[in-house]
Amino acid sequence: MELLVVIVVIAIVSGIVVVVAGGVLEKARLLKSSGNLRSIGVGVANYMADHNNTYPLRAKSGWSGPYWTDYVEPYLEDPVKGEWRDQNGREYAIAPAFVDPMLDNDAHHSIGDYGAHNRIFVRGLTEEEAAAGQSLVLTRGEDIYRPSRTIMVTTAEVTSGGREIGSWFIEVSQFIPNPDNDRYARPSDRGTGNVLALFCDGHTESIPMEELKEKRQDYFLLEP
Repeated sequence: MELLVVIVVIAIVSGIVVVVAGGVLEKARLLKSSGNLRSIGVGVANYMADHNNTYPLRAKSGWSGPYWTDYVEPYLEDPVKGEWRDQNGREYAIAPAFVDPMLDNDAHHSIGDYGAHNRIFVRGLTEEEAAAGQSLVLTRGEDIYRPSRTIMVTTAEVTSGGREIGSWFIEVSQFIPNPDNDRYARPSDRGTGNVLALFCDGHTESIPMEELKEKRQDYFLLEP
């Protein structure tokens, strides 16, 4: 009987330790993820300082690279590493700041796990668009009329192969009219209930997903 009591007590204590350890680990990952966003903010600001106060392209031409993470990468402190795997199990190398520790190691996107606002980080022209005489207009810092309230990067996801993986951009034009549309790249709470967001003035916030959806126009629209 005494042995049974001891076993039960050990089981209970072990369960408490596992729960506490899991909570500590999740908090550490959240802090690291938030730190990644702050590093990205510094990198974007330094890039803009060298490029006439313009934001980097989301992609150079259509969906082809270099991508915004490639443009910002030289302005980050941490060197490129190759210890991660994407959703297809392939190893890839990237600056650690673009890798969200809240994701499993086979749920990363090789371009990045943090989604850039697709109306701030515009894409470059395709050959056809350039041949047709279209002009490329980059977003400038002064174009953001409320930098302290406008989100430029968030933890993001896209559905691929029936599951959610990291995403390097967010389709604001789809998220604003229908925030529950899961067919497009979108902000992600990583299962925590809160989205980590980097604002145009460089500060970060943890925003409840429901609040982000409710106030999405306030957070993402660029025009007054």
